[in-house]
Amino acid sequence: MADKVISLGLFDLGYNYINVDDCWQLADRDANGHLVADPVTFPNGMKAVADSIHALGLKFGLYSSAGTMTC
Repeated sequence: MADKVISLGLFDLGYNYINVDDCWQLADRDANGHLVADPVTFPNGMKAVADSIHALGLKFGLYSSAGTMTC
């Protein structure tokens, strides 16, 4: 999506955020209670996703929940 925002010229029109909504994480949190990215969908983790989006000059948003469950 980030590549498309750039290639379609949408960035120049003011579109500068790429947001990842729910279901990027595993169903269970780690031993410290942190959400964990699904290693199949995001094998390099969410930092790698954010870094690649930032490298395009875009901003990155990531949904999370303070609760013990999400959608």
